[in-house]
Amino acid sequence: MTGFETIGAITNNIEEALRGLGFKFTRKAIEGEESIPAGLLPLARIYYLGERFEDGFGERPLYVDAGFLVRVSFASKEITQLVMEQQRAAHQIREALTIDALNSGALSETKNVSRVAIEECAVRNRGGIPELEMKVAVRYREA
Repeated sequence: MTGFETIGAITNNIEEALRGLGFKFTRKAIEGEESIPAGLLPLARIYYLGERFEDGFGERPLYVDAGFLVRVSFASKEITQLVMEQQRAAHQIREALTIDALNSGALSETKNVSRVAIEECAVRNRGGIPELEMKVAVRYREA
């Protein structure tokens, strides 16, 4: 499996883990946060932040640190209810993005992922839409 195939499989596994929590996804481009249809909320998106590659000289398999931004948009509601929903979502995502979850599907035999860390969790309000943003770091072994 190439590095490109591995990072693609990791991205797919992150999406599957989030779908399992009830978050929705869309393949269509959305112009501005305010135009997200209510039926798509809570809407999750996964952004690729890049990778840091190890240099090696044929000793052992190399490791790569990949970064992702998981952004979840919520429906506007009463502030106390919204805060509780965002806190619940943050902890659900943290618990769902495990090594085992990311080593599923196409990676179930190779088990390339060796570490998953939530580096940051923040709440934002973009275009009147409350959002939760989580930076996720994934370490995987190159084949």
